[in-house]
Amino acid sequence: TPSWEEPLPGWVDSLNGPVGLIVGGGKGVIRSMHCNGNYHAEVISVDFAINALIAIACKVGSATT
Repeated sequence: TPSWEEPLPGWVDSLNGPVGLIVGGGKGVIRSMHCNGNYHAEVISVDFAINALIAIACKVGSATT
């Protein structure tokens, strides 16, 4: 999924995931698709996920036992 702020807003380096569907639809490759209208996609931007992973590693690494 694209990034929210880091390194640039909207930055993405591959066409995997939801971005691939958007590009495929825009290019006309994907003309129709079966979807559930009641489904809410649980997508989180890549920079949120990586920043959380770094924060967790920092907390675990600095914890005293």
